[in-house]
Amino acid sequence: MIDLFVVEKKLQCVSLVMDVDFIDFNTLRISTPLKFPDGSFIDVFVEIENGLPLQFKVSDLSQTFSWLLDMAIDVPKAGRRKSFLASILDTYGVIERDGEIYTYANDMNELPNAVLSIAQSSLRISDLMFTQRVSRTTDFNENFEDFLDVHNLSFTEKRFEVRGKSVVIPYFVKGERTSTLIQTLSTKSVASAPKIALDAFARWYDINRETELPLCVTVFDDESNIFKQPDLDRISDYSKLIPWSDQPTLLETLLG
Repeated sequence: MIDLFVVEKKLQCVSLVMDVDFIDFNTLRISTPLKFPDGSFIDVFVEIENGLPLQFKVSDLSQTFSWLLDMAIDVPKAGRRKSFLASILDTYGVIERDGEIYTYANDMNELPNAVLSIAQSSLRISDLMFTQRVSRTTDFNENFEDFLDVHNLSFTEKRFEVRGKSVVIPYFVKGERTSTLIQTLSTKSVASAPKIALDAFARWYDINRETELPLCVTVFDDESNIFKQPDLDRISDYSKLIPWSDQPTLLETLLG
């Protein structure tokens, strides 16, 4: 039978510091066993901040964001990935500025926690790799919502009560100069395309008699050319049709 006291002593020897070496006269590099998604190890750096009182700056020296750029992932400046980043920074109590993640330790007793916070932050932020989506395989609505987020256009759904039934338009975007109701059309199935187009048409038709109706827009996925022109023409009688490939027109429309 295993003695848990032996296990306890063994675990107490486990360290999150594999090695420490000097980068220059003021900077130490700490090698940790934590890894980026590609298997490379995460390093943390400790710099002595000269001045009174003495402080230690603990940072990643921008290595996390450099790693993301090497993976062809843009630094998050807007949208869901920016919110994801802000949540991580808040959770670990660290700062991000110009791509560097850092915090301060006021004395040596605070250093272990500061090192751990930076290492954990780097690990979590590198998970942004998994939010990078390929447009051919991702859900069309997620790409559309990312488009809105990047351009700082918030949205909600809009519900109408029409002849005793609820009609929901999934996107209501309120810009500085105009408000827009939006439906999206996308499918990989030729068989389901007519039904999807008909449902969108029915929603526009149902709310058509509403007073002071905002601009109505239908954004359709034109990559595979699945939707038939008669179905699109029917929808265009009640909304402005914009192909997803024409994003400049879409943005101009939403901004008014």
